[in-house]
Amino acid sequence: MRDYRKMYIDGAWVDSAGGQPLDVINPATEAVAGVITNGSAEDVDRAVRAARRAFVSWSRSSRAERIELLSFVGATDGSRIAAELHTTLLALRDWPDMPTGPMRTGDTRQRVSFAMYDIAEGGFDRDLATPKKTKTPVTA
Repeated sequence: MRDYRKMYIDGAWVDSAGGQPLDVINPATEAVAGVITNGSAEDVDRAVRAARRAFVSWSRSSRAERIELLSFVGATDGSRIAAELHTTLLALRDWPDMPTGPMRTGDTRQRVSFAMYDIAEGGFDRDLATPKKTKTPVTA
C-alpha cells in the first residue's frame, strides 16, 4: 500500500497542519490502494502563499521554458524521479564576461535546477536550470 501523507508545499514535502488521513480506493478491486492526507484550511493557506511567491519568477519565464519544465517533471509512469537542487554562485572579483551576464564583486547568482534520475538506468538523465540574478553584497 502506498503512503502519500506528506504534502508538497513551498518546495518541500511537509506534514499536514491538521488534515486527516484518507484512504485511496482502487476502483477495479475496491481495495485500499494507498493513503493520502485530506488537507486542512491551513495547508491550503500555506500552499497559496507559496504559489503567490513562486508566481513572480514563473510569470517571467517564457512559454517554451514553462512547457519544458512541465514535461520534464511530469513522468507519471514512475520511471524517473525529480530532484530540486539549489546553488548560489558568489563573485569574488568582477566577472564582466560571465556567460549568464556580467557580475561585480560580491554579487550572487542563484540557480534552481531540476535533475531527473532515471530509475531503470540508475543515473541522472537530464538537468533543467532556472537562473535567478540577485545583487546581494556579502560582508565578511
